[in-house]
Amino acid sequence: NEQILKIFSILSDKSNYPIIVHCSIGTDRTGMLSFLLNALLGVPEEELYRDYMLSNFAEIGGKRKLTNLTESQYYNDVKNASGNTLSEKAYNFLHEIGVPKEQLNAIISNFTE
Repeated sequence: NEQILKIFSILSDKSNYPIIVHCSIGTDRTGMLSFLLNALLGVPEEELYRDYMLSNFAEIGGKRKLTNLTESQYYNDVKNASGNTLSEKAYNFLHEIGVPKEQLNAIISNFTE
């Protein structure tokens, strides 16, 4: 959670842009961040699944299964958060772990303006 708080703090400050987020494969830490950010921004769940599965086009030492995502702790934490939509659930989950609402609102604004 400490790293999520740090990353979302960076994302909330427009003076940090442009930002590049990367790793070797993209299905673990970067995948988690991408899922949380895109869920917050209202990307449909089916699109998030498709994005996760695109990692299988890379040389990643085997194929990733969708259950790697859907059975992960962060996915379940978001899905179990309060809210009617995935976006609301992601917002509430991130706020519950300590991301201030001001930062969440700034991130949404930074990505949707």
